[in-house]
Amino acid sequence: MEIRMSEKEIKRVEQVERAIRKEITIKEMSELIKVSYRQGRSILKRCKKEGVMGLAHRGRGRISNRGYPKEVKESFIDLCEGKCKELGPTMVADKYEEIRGIKVSEETARKWMIERRIFYKRRKRQKPKN
Repeated sequence: MEIRMSEKEIKRVEQVERAIRKEITIKEMSELIKVSYRQGRSILKRCKKEGVMGLAHRGRGRISNRGYPKEVKESFIDLCEGKCKELGPTMVADKYEEIRGIKVSEETARKWMIERRIFYKRRKRQKPKN
């Protein structure tokens, strides 16, 4: 299993391992990784139990609670590729709400369309220099 960690978490690993080997105290480790003594104790406990994985953020790799279900995204893309092929993200989002009754923000629609190469970012027209 691949472990993805931020730089901050990677820097913590060394200090936590030193605390496990008893080279430094929990208090010193907590100061070095800039957390309270209490947090340091729980980090150390979790790291002893789970290993390095215990330091990785718990929410990493999970689906957002605010995200749309896959079915909504797929049906939106089907609409984009079907009836609304020539429309931009704002119009497609409005049409989708009209047809399905589900509101998808224009920015989400634009992101999905760019992701599937249905819609491309366009450069803004430059104003004349005169």
